[in-house]
Amino acid sequence: MVVADPADVEDVLRVAIQALFARRRVVELRLLIPPSGLEERAVEKTRASMNLDFGCSVPDPHTRLSLPADYEQFLEILGYKTRRNFRYYRRKFEEGGHTYLADVSAPDMQRAVAALRSKCRIPSRRSEIRRALNVVAAVDRPWAVGLKHGNGEWLSVAAGWYSGDRATMFFQLNNDREHAEASLSVVLRARLIETLIGRGVRELVFWSGSAPPLSRYATEIPAVALHLDSRTPAWRLARFAIRIAGRHFSNWMDTDLRDAGSPAIANPRGHAV
Repeated sequence: MVVADPADVEDVLRVAIQALFARRRVVELRLLIPPSGLEERAVEKTRASMNLDFGCSVPDPHTRLSLPADYEQFLEILGYKTRRNFRYYRRKFEEGGHTYLADVSAPDMQRAVAALRSKCRIPSRRSEIRRALNVVAAVDRPWAVGLKHGNGEWLSVAAGWYSGDRATMFFQLNNDREHAEASLSVVLRARLIETLIGRGVRELVFWSGSAPPLSRYATEIPAVALHLDSRTPAWRLARFAIRIAGRHFSNWMDTDLRDAGSPAIANPRGHAV
């Protein structure tokens, strides 16, 4: 994000990229930007003047979900089956004596993440969890919510941040290996949305998108991922080695490492990059 007068954004971004690559240890830069905008023009000019390798990829899109002023109004927006599931699994959760926490502290969030990482069907590396916690800890207005079993064990946790009347969900972990029948993700998101509406939030953004059923009601935010890399022989050799290793060990590689070895593809406007 660039904070500047609109007339200066392109120049500020261009100078920022130059300043980052002037640092001795910086050899790559990854940007997530709107397609065909001034940010892309700034990158085009900068990489040409600095003789950088340039790549492009299609990221998992962020999505936005508009929220009305009342939770019952939100339920009416949903299809019949989704609305029924939101009510059924929430009622089942509450009848089981379990608890929803609308404000989870940072220490409790870390404990919840540690307890849930290996119990979530979607795998997460420790480095990815550490990065997510660092991001949430760095923002000005973080939020975190969670679900607890009647016996005190963590069932689910989600966290993100506020920006004006918008909330962004950055990550969520559920114990869906041991409680697959409980639809913990549905329960947590139903309670979270009710909490956000009560706090005057009018839009919920899902970082890297949302799974069904809410994905059917959310709108994609267009974006393109640009890769800028130094052309030093050492870094080019390292990227080539990472790319070859990724063909055999991709599942064990860190996300940043996989990105470093990703090859360039055609960009959204159709020309090779």
